[in-house]
Amino acid sequence: MSDKYTLKFMLEYECNTLWANDEKTEAKFGYHIDDLTEVGLSLSTIKLNNIVKELYYLRLNPIYPGFPSFWSAKMHLFFQEKVRNLYQAIIKDTKNNFKVIVPEFTVEELNEEINSEKIDIELDKFINNPTEYCNKHSILFNNRQDLEKEIMIEYRKWKIKEENILKKANCINE
Repeated sequence: MSDKYTLKFMLEYECNTLWANDEKTEAKFGYHIDDLTEVGLSLSTIKLNNIVKELYYLRLNPIYPGFPSFWSAKMHLFFQEKVRNLYQAIIKDTKNNFKVIVPEFTVEELNEEINSEKIDIELDKFINNPTEYCNKHSILFNNRQDLEKEIMIEYRKWKIKEENILKKANCINE
């Protein structure tokens, strides 16, 4: 049996990315690790965690979570890079005191091959004809015109937000 505490690196909406993975770790830190300084994360890693946490939540469609995300392929790639960077930073910050495991669905997030062309085509298809998507997925809506208008309004808001996120990230990386 290892003397190290075992953390789980996992994405969950509106939550930090670290969780207790066993009773010993949960008894010391709680199931969801709220205070990331307790497990030795640096301030830069905590900031990156907060970015990933916010972005993960923003991936949800703001109109209805069952609708596709408004994220472009660029945004998907950007997010995946941030998740990978965060995971590496957590490993670096915790390596002496913690074992970090990654559940399968998060492994997929880290290693998924992102097909940019497919993502952008599917997004355009949804934006241009949300009623077709609703009909195909048995999602009820009141009025086609209202649905299309709401989708377009929220999508335009998202595009501005996404451009600002990516622009800000490029300024930081330069």
